[in-house]
Amino acid sequence: MIVRVLDIAPSALLVGVLCASPPAMSEVACGNFQPGTMSTAKIRTDFDGAILHLRLDGKPSGTGYLIDTDRGYILTASHVVVYAGAKGKITAESRRTFGKSLQATIDWSLPGHDVALLKLVDPTQMKGVQAIDVSLQIPNEDTSLYATGYPRFGDEPGNVLHAQDVRVIASPDVKLQVRQAGAEGGASGGPLLDPSGAAVGTAIQSIGVGESIARYVPMIAITELLDRIPMSEAMIAMDKEVRAGVMPPAVLRDKMYRRIGNPTNLDMYAWGRRILKNENDYAAIAALVRCPISHALIDRGLSDIVVSMTRYANSPLKAIANLNVAQREARLGTNYSAIRFARAAEAEFAASNDEKGLASARLTYARSQLALGLAREAASTMVRVNPNVQKLPVNDKGFAYATSARIDEKTGRLVEALPNYTLASKAFYDTGMYSQAGEMSASRAEINLRTGKYHIAQADFEEAYKFYKRGNDSDGQSESLYKLAIAKQASGETAGFLATLQQYLIAFPMGKYSVEASRALAAEKSAP
Repeated sequence: MIVRVLDIAPSALLVGVLCASPPAMSEVACGNFQPGTMSTAKIRTDFDGAILHLRLDGKPSGTGYLIDTDRGYILTASHVVVYAGAKGKITAESRRTFGKSLQATIDWSLPGHDVALLKLVDPTQMKGVQAIDVSLQIPNEDTSLYATGYPRFGDEPGNVLHAQDVRVIASPDVKLQVRQAGAEGGASGGPLLDPSGAAVGTAIQSIGVGESIARYVPMIAITELLDRIPMSEAMIAMDKEVRAGVMPPAVLRDKMYRRIGNPTNLDMYAWGRRILKNENDYAAIAALVRCPISHALIDRGLSDIVVSMTRYANSPLKAIANLNVAQREARLGTNYSAIRFARAAEAEFAASNDEKGLASARLTYARSQLALGLAREAASTMVRVNPNVQKLPVNDKGFAYATSARIDEKTGRLVEALPNYTLASKAFYDTGMYSQAGEMSASRAEINLRTGKYHIAQADFEEAYKFYKRGNDSDGQSESLYKLAIAKQASGETAGFLATLQQYLIAFPMGKYSVEASRALAAEKSAP
């Protein structure tokens, strides 16, 4: 289990949550603190000084990224700064150091996760550089993320900064796995950024053909490192102002937005932990802890803190926080943990009479049950979800239909599974989740292929290929194109079968089925 709930005793649903009548600030004034999105070009421009090229004893060793400018804290992979168990001299450079190497030391490392926290010896040399924020959340499936760092491509020097769009393709062993442009090392230690530009993981390994797959440790797994970073002087001063009643509520609300000059997520994380450890000190401003502070923590990807707020967070806030954590744990494959938080969210939504929230919590519960192989238990949970599917947030409707379809298929109800896969595919496509839409069409195709409906299966695989292509999912394209060939072979279309195999080998010469495709073509050529 990843979640420690900070070792102390879906944000879209936040609209309409009621705070407990805070003085001098209405609920409308609480605000929506979700950060905006950034383009790859803007990320490259804004963070070119924070993405650091690290050297160990003068030799290029990998990437690191600045998460606190004033104090010079850096995250990287442990193996980037420790060679064969020996610690050497660490230096860092970026486009904003203008060729000057800055010395850094290891503050702490987590060998089990291969992530280390560094600290610049003289952080003043990074003055004016915008640090990269952190987030404990994991974006939804099919969300475009950004991988940045100093990988080496071909003969280029190792100090060229690269940024590329990537998508999470799997979460094995509680790691985020993404497909990337193949490189020759150097990317380890770099951040995986969400659409808002916040780091959700740290690169630790490149695998696959041409190192085309990168593995990242999610930020939630290394909170032990974040816990070592004390509150900044600016946050200590702000904390005193808020508790003393000197800072007007409207000013506090404005500071909760993630923008330059305001508290970073790292600041908010440290502040939230301080509130949890010293709850009695905040009794006089309990309403402000609920609104806007707790709202901001949730919107900014720090729901784990609000989950632990037994004294100040009300049921609506705790419900959303627990749901966010449950959904993240489900994405990471820690399904028992996901069930635990989904159940907590269900109880809080029930206390708030929030039917929409209840449906989302139960859906997350059912998806985790299904992932654990508990199909019949998941079916019982979905009985309580299905009447409220239309009340779900638009992005969740596809998952509701998909979960029902998977349950139907696993329990032998193939006829019932087909329309649910169709509904899921349409729902995902309509919300721009093209890879998920392709997966649903491919699942429908597999059922039709197994039940002898070969021509229908062909149409389904063609649709899946189109959706995967729209989502830039090369693995999905490869799979569906090869299965299309198999469907043509099953229906006796030999010419179409061979032509599709040739198309497959041209498009995916190193694909998963390239050996089988080559053998099939060779066998056909050698046939009398």
